[in-house]
Amino acid sequence: AAAAAALRTEMAGCHAELGALRAAADVATEAVRLCEVAGLETMQVRARLRRALALEELERFPEAAADFSWVARAGGAPARAAQEGLARAGRGITQARELAGHAEAEAAAAPPPAERRAVPHAGHPQFVPRGKAGAPF
Repeated sequence: AAAAAALRTEMAGCHAELGALRAAADVATEAVRLCEVAGLETMQVRARLRRALALEELERFPEAAADFSWVARAGGAPARAAQEGLARAGRGITQARELAGHAEAEAAAAPPPAERRAVPHAGHPQFVPRGKAGAPF
């Protein structure tokens, strides 16, 4: 199990280097699962850090923050990187909430579509100039 977890962790790193972030997150998830089964704490730190970095790039900030906080609590050498990643993920969560709030406010302030307006307006087909026989120009 240790060899399989190490292999999956390295595969996740390779996928991340190639830009296949979804594959990197999936393979790192497998590595984390194998590490949990085998009880490999140090290998799990590396696997969770790789998964957190991939999830951060995929803009899945809450999941990335959970992995970053796990790595920060575990301590060791990557704890500083995990704390920095946790701060980035926190900013990403805040920005996502702000963008969702702006989108809701814009949707509420937008006028209704033309087909739902009660009063005829200038763009309504009734007011399009037609010419002598009613055909469009």
